[in-house]
Amino acid sequence: MSRREFVDDGRGQTVLDYAIGVGIFLVAVTFVVATIPGMFSPFLGAGDTQVADRVATSLATERLGTPEEPYVLDRDCTVAFFEQLNGTDPAADGCRFDTNATTLQGMFGLDSGQSVQIRIENTTDTAALGTHQAGRDPPRSVSVTTARRIVSIDGENYWLEVRAW
Repeated sequence: MSRREFVDDGRGQTVLDYAIGVGIFLVAVTFVVATIPGMFSPFLGAGDTQVADRVATSLATERLGTPEEPYVLDRDCTVAFFEQLNGTDPAADGCRFDTNATTLQGMFGLDSGQSVQIRIENTTDTAALGTHQAGRDPPRSVSVTTARRIVSIDGENYWLEVRAW
């Protein structure tokens, strides 16, 4: 046996092994790059969900009524709340919301880039309060998160809806 034969036999399939290794590495890198954005997508826009839920709960359980009777709103404070934010009338005495705030961002301590719309709408045609709204309508080009609560005003049921984007 010559020395040359022994060396040639020991090399095996070096080029093929290298190509397979590089191929597996590229597939792994491609998989990681393709899946990382999807891993974080559940957290994108999560702030809007938390804002809408926090504002709806705060209004339904504290600011427009009393904590002792959650989801039962005071009629005068509810009307005064919307009138104050729409710039038509000062707030009524004895209400639990910030009577100096003129914007929803100021009322709830939101960032200036956070937009919110609040609506109270009757669930039946017989409700006396009607529909009230504060905040502008969301643009059609954005994703909107909605939080709803059923509240009672003077024994009648209403939808309290908070939309955040």
